[in-house]
Amino acid sequence: NLSSVFDHPSWMGQNRRTKNYTNEGIEASLSPSHKTQLTTAKPMFDIIAPSNSQSSVKAVVIMLGWIGSKLKHVRKYADLYVQKDCAVVISCPPVTIIFRAEGPMRAQALNAVKEAARIVRKVEMNGSSRNVEVPVLIHYFSNGGAYVAQALDRMVKEVKSGTLSALTDEDISDIMFVSERLYKQGYEVADSAPAYFSTESAHNALNESVPNLAIRTIIKAFLYIVFNLEVAILVMQGKESPAETFWNRVLFSELCSRQAFIYSSSDKITDASKVDELIKERSARGFDITYSKFSDSNHVMHFRKHPDEYKAMVANVLDKVFQKDQLRAVSSDPSPREKQL
Repeated sequence: NLSSVFDHPSWMGQNRRTKNYTNEGIEASLSPSHKTQLTTAKPMFDIIAPSNSQSSVKAVVIMLGWIGSKLKHVRKYADLYVQKDCAVVISCPPVTIIFRAEGPMRAQALNAVKEAARIVRKVEMNGSSRNVEVPVLIHYFSNGGAYVAQALDRMVKEVKSGTLSALTDEDISDIMFVSERLYKQGYEVADSAPAYFSTESAHNALNESVPNLAIRTIIKAFLYIVFNLEVAILVMQGKESPAETFWNRVLFSELCSRQAFIYSSSDKITDASKVDELIKERSARGFDITYSKFSDSNHVMHFRKHPDEYKAMVANVLDKVFQKDQLRAVSSDPSPREKQL
């Protein structure tokens, strides 16, 4: 039961709870078309918190793994934040996310958001010695994490426009609560992402994430059929391709005003030249962009190849988040956002 993760008054020891992700309570909140896209493959879920007192938590990080990642792979990145007094909500997507089914992506995003919102409220309710609002960051890897981050961005936009009516009032409140803490006070960190969508990049990703040759061959064949059928239908309808849709969503994302990109020119999955273009375009649009570009590290292997530089990037991001002029005092009204909704 994840609701008890932070109930211990002193957080003695490093709190860690792991469970398999479930769609219970979320499936009912999706539209009928989204429900039909839910798969039996579920993301893995974990929460890691600092070992010292609850009041010392300075930020909450939503961390979204890459396709095929396991919790043990992602925890080493989470520890970089935990060591800086952050609580981390980890969600690793299943391999099936490569098919970009909207329902599972939204369900995964919503579950992570609800946990992040619960932690932030718990910390602030129990009294932070700093008496400031707890920021939220999002750190994701490859397109497996980028797909879920994009799904969250779409949900936020739909809530703001009043077009997302399938969710409960509590779900909508959590989405807006986390969105506000993320957009102005937090940071969006993209490791080996986004990768411009193509069948070649998808096949390369499967080569890295699915070791079983037979299963990998079946998924590749199915992906090829689905992708080309989707493109053919969209062309006949005069609509943009899946690759164009994905990239336009990246270009016009409003998830966070500050972004950090970690990528490499040696990456065979994420095209560094496209990330270069993205950085230039996002900067021109007024977003605060920072980046670390390497020349010799492979896909989601930058931390292994350049641990010191990676740690420095995370530390730099957190330094900016924790700047006093960026933090706001905790409101005396416990639920101002619910009143707005």
